[in-house]
Amino acid sequence: SPDESMLALANFKQQSNFNINNSDVTVIHLLPNGDLNTSLGVNGLTRITIDNTKQYTGIEFSPDNLKLFVGAKNVGIHWIDIPNNFTPMGIISSLTAPYGNSQLETAFDVNGNYLIYAASSSTDLSAIDPFPAIPTFTSNAITSINPFVVDPAASPYVQQQLQNFLLLPDQIDGEVYQDFAPDLPTEPNSCCLFNSDFTVIQPFTAAVIRQREQELKKSQRMERQKIASKHNPF
Repeated sequence: SPDESMLALANFKQQSNFNINNSDVTVIHLLPNGDLNTSLGVNGLTRITIDNTKQYTGIEFSPDNLKLFVGAKNVGIHWIDIPNNFTPMGIISSLTAPYGNSQLETAFDVNGNYLIYAASSSTDLSAIDPFPAIPTFTSNAITSINPFVVDPAASPYVQQQLQNFLLLPDQIDGEVYQDFAPDLPTEPNSCCLFNSDFTVIQPFTAAVIRQREQELKKSQRMERQKIASKHNPF
């Protein structure tokens, strides 16, 4: 969770394990030093049952630590009310059904607002606004002719166990990527735009990452030359 007090795990049960009395979601409560907080839950664990006949996939906390979102394969995206004793509140919307087999990932939109994204295909992202009392959902929030998702070959486990599961590029929750390079010009640079939202216009590939790194180095070099020329006009 953003406040580092909880760790949540979704249970992608194999079909042979359906109807067994095990939790769909497990929340691990943490102390500030990272140790198990045994004063919460049952010995530090809160086990949540939504529907034990389903397979649970992506999982993500809201930025305010008040909600937990979890995808269910071929079903949709559930949300859990954390302050209300971790009560499952059902599917956000029937429109989430195509997005249930996706990683969930918090990221800024182009206006700097936090949203939680999920994919239904390699070129379609939905967006969850996690802040209203009842979260809102927008399907087809971002579409592109180029893929948003990470090649599953990057994760052998996903290839073997979670067939057709859609991986999104990892974001660092709560970070403004522009702040990582304060010496660059004030206008958003291509590297930070690429990393801080999903409005990319090229596939998320190693080649594109290398290109962004080269652009960042070039921008840094130009900025240093600009600063040096101010101090040494001759």
